[in-house]
Amino acid sequence: MTSIRSSVHDLHDDSIALKPAVEDCIRPLKDRFAVSCDYDFSERMSRDVKLCFIGVIKEALSNTAKHSDGDSIKIIIREHPALYQLSIADNGSCPEKIDESGIGLANMRERAASLNGNINITSGSKGFRIFLSVPKQNLTERRS
Repeated sequence: MTSIRSSVHDLHDDSIALKPAVEDCIRPLKDRFAVSCDYDFSERMSRDVKLCFIGVIKEALSNTAKHSDGDSIKIIIREHPALYQLSIADNGSCPEKIDESGIGLANMRERAASLNGNINITSGSKGFRIFLSVPKQNLTERRS
């Protein structure tokens, strides 16, 4: 029974394809921004991480579309032996101090915290940047 549950769980995790989901998120922005994506991760990434990354990417791209005066966006998704990383950056100029009162940034922080991850959000003359890391160890412990 444990083996069957594990197999079903793995199938469900695999049902979310991260790369096509990201491509769907960026498609509406391609007329206004040059968007580049760098992917380096295995398909064994957990469903929770995939959903977290998709949610953060959607929110970041929505904010960029609304507020950025830049013309390019770079998304990087990497898997390392001990953690997963997501980086999103645009080349627009924005205030050094970010308005933290919006629900979007709070949602990103909550998504990161739900996986014991760290998120760093910065802004300034070189653009808006989000850097998110999620340790793999915590994901393993959450499933036990």
